[in-house]
Amino acid sequence: MFKAVPNDLCLFALFSEHIVFSCQVLKYNRFGMKQTRNLLLTTHQISNVKDRVFQRNIRLQKVMALSKSTEAGNKEFVVHVKGEYDYRFICD
Repeated sequence: MFKAVPNDLCLFALFSEHIVFSCQVLKYNRFGMKQTRNLLLTTHQISNVKDRVFQRNIRLQKVMALSKSTEAGNKEFVVHVKGEYDYRFICD
């Protein structure tokens, strides 16, 4: 029996996009509260996935920088996005 493939996954195949890395992270929302998400890095974009639904896709061309704290034990990092708000994450 075949299962239907979600539209977002069909887009990956259409543009020859490949998954490079994925992991579970904690994302800070605009109120400073932590939310569990899956971070997906592909050959074309960074995606924020919540319960198998793509919340935000950031094209790699729009990523200006990544910042990581130099403080020992601090696992936070920030994705700086050109012309949009930045993303703050914690990853083990």
